[in-house]
Amino acid sequence: MSQIPANIAQVVAVFVECIFYGIYLVTFAASLRSIILCSPELTWISRFQHRWCTLMVVLSIFVLSTVNLALGLVRILALINHDFIGTGAVEQLGQDWLNIIKPLTFQVQTMIADCVLVYRCWIIYNKSPRVAVLPIIFYLGTAICTVLTLIIEGTLQGGKTSRVNGNQILRVNIGFWVSTISLNIYATSMIVLRIWRVESESRGGNTLMPLYVTSRPSRLQAAMKSVIESGLLYTTTSIVAFISLVTGSNSIFITSAIDMQTIGIAFNLILIRVNRRDEGTVVMTTASAAINFAPRIISNVILPNNSGQGVPPAEHFVYRPQDYHR
Repeated sequence: MSQIPANIAQVVAVFVECIFYGIYLVTFAASLRSIILCSPELTWISRFQHRWCTLMVVLSIFVLSTVNLALGLVRILALINHDFIGTGAVEQLGQDWLNIIKPLTFQVQTMIADCVLVYRCWIIYNKSPRVAVLPIIFYLGTAICTVLTLIIEGTLQGGKTSRVNGNQILRVNIGFWVSTISLNIYATSMIVLRIWRVESESRGGNTLMPLYVTSRPSRLQAAMKSVIESGLLYTTTSIVAFISLVTGSNSIFITSAIDMQTIGIAFNLILIRVNRRDEGTVVMTTASAAINFAPRIISNVILPNNSGQGVPPAEHFVYRPQDYHR
C-alpha cells in the first residue's frame, strides 16, 4: 500500500501545526491571564513570587513551540528548491543544524511537560518517594534517549542515512516514545486516583456516589476532570504519533507536529480550569497547589461534606493573601 510522500507530508505537517499553534496561542494567552491576574489583592511582586515557576514553564513551552514551527517553515523553504515530487531523503532538507534542532525542541518540550507531571504526582502524594520512583525511571529514559538522539543525529551524514527511519535513530525514538507515554499514563492515573480518594473521603467515605452528581462540582472534582481530559488529549496524540513512527509511515511528520502543539494546549488547559476561583476565600487542595506550584497552607477549617458532617482538614489547604506579604 502506497503512502503519502515525505515531502508532501512535511507541507501538510506545517499547515496542520499552524492550525494547532493558533489554538495553542489562545490557551497561552488565557493561561498567562490566569497566572498574572491571579490574586488581585496581592502586589505584582507577590504574584510573581507566588507563580514564578509556573510562569517559567508556560513561557518555555511557548518559546519551544514557536521555534519548532518556525524551523518547520524554514524547512519548507528548502523544499521549494528541492525536487518536489522526488523521493530522495527529503527529511534531511536544509542545513544539518535545522534537522537536529527541530526534533530537539520537541524532545525538550516533552521533557519539561513530563518533569512537571512527575512533580505533581510527587506533591499530591505528600512527597512520597515510593510513588515517584517509577515516573522518575521513565523520565530518565526520556532524558537518555534525548541525549542519544542528539549524538546520533550529530554524527549522521546528510543524505546517506535517514534521520527519521534509520535503524539507530528509530530504536532510540521508540525508546523515547515508550518512556514518555508510560510516564503520562502512570502519573496521570496516580494523580486521578489520589484526587478521587480524597474526594470520596470528603463525601463521608461514600465511594459509590458518582463524582458529578452534585449541582456544583467541588474544586477537587474540577481538578480531576481537568487532569483526565488533558491527559487523554496528550496521551492519545502521543500514541497516534508512536504508531506512525513504528509503522514507518511518513505521517509521523504530521502526527508529531500535532503532538508538539498538544503538549502546550493540554498544559495550559489544566492551568486555566484549575485557576478558576470562587468568590471569597480560595480553598486550595493538594491537587490545585501541585498544578500551580503554589505554597500550601494548612487550614484549621473543618469543611462540611454532603451529609452535613465535618471532614478532617488534612487534605485541604486555604490560601491566605496576608501570608505572602511577609
